[in-house]
Parts: sequence; structure tokens; C-alpha cells
Amino acid sequence: MQKLVKAKIQISQYSKRLKQAFSGLVAFSIFGFGLPTIAQSGTSSAITGTIVDPARSVIAGAAVTASEVNTGATRTAQSSTTGRFLFSQLNPGTYRISVIAEGFASQESASITVAVGQIAAVNFALSLGGTSQSVNVSAESGLMSLENANTSTTLDAKTIKNLPNPG
Repeated sequence: MQKLVKAKIQISQYSKRLKQAFSGLVAFSIFGFGLPTIAQSGTSSAITGTIVDPARSVIAGAAVTASEVNTGATRTAQSSTTGRFLFSQLNPGTYRISVIAEGFASQESASITVAVGQIAAVNFALSLGGTSQSVNVSAESGLMSLENANTSTTLDAKTIKNLPNPG
């Protein structure tokens, strides 16, 4: 009977320790992992917007680029099926947004300044434009002459000395 009572006491103590450990883990996950997220949300900025055509239909799959004016840093994204784009976790600063979509004229925004924690909205209405393709072909003479099979090369003493000699 005494062994049974001791076993119950040990189980009860083990249960208390387990509850304390679990409570500590929950508190750490809420406060330990939550703080960096809270801190980041107050120090970064975002730029969002919608891209539409002249009939106000959304344009999906447009290439959108955010360029920081002072540093030249760029980030790219594509517009969603609803025509929306989002650049989150941007450093505060001045940005230009450019949009390129097939069949439409490209467009660039004026400079947009975003402050700490601010979300700026920039919407685009693209006009129809033709697609253009540019091919640049250049020809240079190669290292080999196709007209003459005879080749000659002059090697100096230093080059010969530096050749590998296995024997």
C-alpha cells in the first residue's frame, strides 16, 4: 500500500513538472517568437497596388519592380490573378515602381516616399501597346581560320619552361 501511495506522489510531482515545462514553452513561443515579428512590423514599410487595363479589367502576371532611388536596390514581383502586387518588409525610403505586361505599354511611377511602418498604395492603368522584339547579332572572327588549315604559333622560353613535364 505504501508503494502505491509513493507511486501516486511521484506521478503527481511529475505531472506538475510537466505542466510547468509546458507553460514555459507556451510562454516562450508567444513572447519569444512574437517579439521579433512585432519589432519588424514597426520598422519596415510596404508598397501595394493594383494593375488594370483601359477597360478596368485586372492584369495578372505583370512584372513589377520596386527600385530604391538612393541605393539602387531592386525587388521584383508579379501581379496576382486579382491584379494586385505587394512589396512588404521594405526599408523606409524613396522608391520608383515600374510595371511591364505583355501587350501593354510599360509604365513607371513617380518617386514614392514611404516612412517607417507606412503602407503606400500605387495603382497603375496600363494603356495598350504593341509588342516589340529586338535581336542583336554580332559577328567576330574566331580563334581558328576556316579558310586555311595551316596554323602556327610561336612559344617563348618562359612558356615552354612552364609546360607540365610528367617525366
